[in-house]
Amino acid sequence: MIATSLSASKYTTLPLLVAFAFSVSAAPAVVQHDLTLDLYPESGQVNVVDRIQLPKGSGGAGKTADFYLNAAFEPVLLDSKARLEPVPASPLKRRVRQYRVRLAEGSNSLTISYSGKIAQAEQSYELGHVGPEGAYLTGASFWYPVFDHMRAAFSIRVRAPEGWTVISQGTDADPRTDSAPNTYFWRETRPQTGIVLLAGRFIAYTRRSAELDARVYLRRPDPALAERYLEATALYVNLYSRLLGHYPYDKFALVENFWETGYGMPSLALLGPRVIRFPFILHSSFPHEVLHH
Repeated sequence: MIATSLSASKYTTLPLLVAFAFSVSAAPAVVQHDLTLDLYPESGQVNVVDRIQLPKGSGGAGKTADFYLNAAFEPVLLDSKARLEPVPASPLKRRVRQYRVRLAEGSNSLTISYSGKIAQAEQSYELGHVGPEGAYLTGASFWYPVFDHMRAAFSIRVRAPEGWTVISQGTDADPRTDSAPNTYFWRETRPQTGIVLLAGRFIAYTRRSAELDARVYLRRPDPALAERYLEATALYVNLYSRLLGHYPYDKFALVENFWETGYGMPSLALLGPRVIRFPFILHSSFPHEVLHH
């Protein structure tokens, strides 16, 4: 299987069963995104409000910051004292638009609203997909404002259809107690090169311990398969922690995709419906995914 490694700047094909290598530098400039998202899979529609906090020193009269956004969206700046303007298209970024925000005096924050449809043709999901079969959004989808040379920390609050589950990197511990039905919350404070959002009709299986929150999300009930992956998760996280050092995330989740993939993302492995059921995957490619973390 060929998997594709995507980043905000280029697309590279690797002859591996894994992709999306998210690295963390020693002291990256970090943008804080606090996202509220409404998901409408039947139409492919996504409505987003992003409250953005840029790094200290970004604010001040005349200061600018550039970001990229999926061309399916038309961003509207909700801050009356800031300005937003398009930047001439770069030939290196197909179906992605560049914008420049001029910040108000003494401010390094802004709020942007946008909506649009990002359903893609089958097997062409590089810029994301939202449809009845599921949602697949990554940093390479440019579904949120991606700023040049900056990492992202984030919170996401997603309103999804009844019966759907939303998954991202980080933890889903919700600081609020009044969440509406079918609303999901995720937060990641560690700097990331991309924000991942996966959604669909999943059956969730979990095994919690003091060391790890192991999870399996399947598209149809299969307790025996889930149990095998939960056991393998604990086995290989413990093994590689002894060999290499502390596992850096609060969870490890195996997620069944709606097309055949072998992707690794921070605290997530996204495997296709046939791949996930090959007996040899459990002790070959699956530990390979765990090892990436």
